Amino acid sequence: MGNRNDSRQDSRKQMVPPSLEFLFEGDVVLGEPLVIGQIAIGRRLVYLPEPGARIDGPHLHGQLLTGSVVTELVRPDGVIEVTSLIILAMSDGDCILARTEMIVAISSKTARDLAEGRPYDPDSVYSHGVIHFEAAEDGPYSWLNRGVYICRGRLTVGSVKWMAWQVTQQPSWSELP
Repeated sequence: MGNRNDSRQDSRKQMVPPSLEFLFEGDVVLGEPLVIGQIAIGRRLVYLPEPGARIDGPHLHGQLLTGSVVTELVRPDGVIEVTSLIILAMSDGDCILARTEMIVAISSKTARDLAEGRPYDPDSVYSHGVIHFEAAEDGPYSWLNRGVYICRGRLTVGSVKWMAWQVTQQPSWSELP
């Protein structure tokens, strides 16, 4: 009779780590923030991204619509929580809603460099998050409703370049009927 450690090792051998499949990249111009100010849990800012920013990837091509919003909560520890509600008009006319939740950790030196438009090491900024999609179940993007998606942002003055990936296993959801 095997012990519990043997069964745990067997189950780990059967569990294949997920991989990432590139989903899209895009550049979003944020414009000037609307400053809500200091609230109980930090400092709140709201951005209204300029409409028309494009996203492009192997299966997704579209642009941001008016009504999209990005919020920042600068916590007392300096970490920034970024949430967004993005409305995407796809190239075929369908619309998709994307909700993102990101954590941005940045040193005070990098924050100063960024604010003053100086070059900085993008790898010195932790900027990762998740995306939740809502697409019509009877449309060509319904597969987005059944996946896990992660993203990474790269900050510049007044804009964010972001990339997204689908966490996959074989077969990926996009390959299913």
